[in-house]
Amino acid sequence: EGSADRWLRWGLGRALAGFLLKSFQAVLPQSAEDMRRLQSLGAAEPQLLGSLKACGGALPYSVEQRDQIVRLVCQTEAGHLPLPRIWVGASTHAGEEEKLAAVQQDLLHAWTTIGEEY
Repeated sequence: EGSADRWLRWGLGRALAGFLLKSFQAVLPQSAEDMRRLQSLGAAEPQLLGSLKACGGALPYSVEQRDQIVRLVCQTEAGHLPLPRIWVGASTHAGEEEKLAAVQQDLLHAWTTIGEEY
């Protein structure tokens, strides 16, 4: 049991959580369990919508824009590729880490030739 759990068991914690939750126009829990917990803390009418992350579709992708970004990021004034190269896979969905690993392998190859293309 963490300190936040202990704190919420105390009257002051519950009262404060309830006061704060009542100030929101909308409370949108991700799961039925989250909804139950929020209601128990004082959320008036939480609406179960599920995970907003899972509801979102794939973002639009443009090869032309990608190439333009690569040119802008990878070119230095001298025309050489800067080091180190960093990329981030953030807020991933299930199974995407495997795809990212495959992309990493592609990048290892691409970074060796990208300077010649741009």
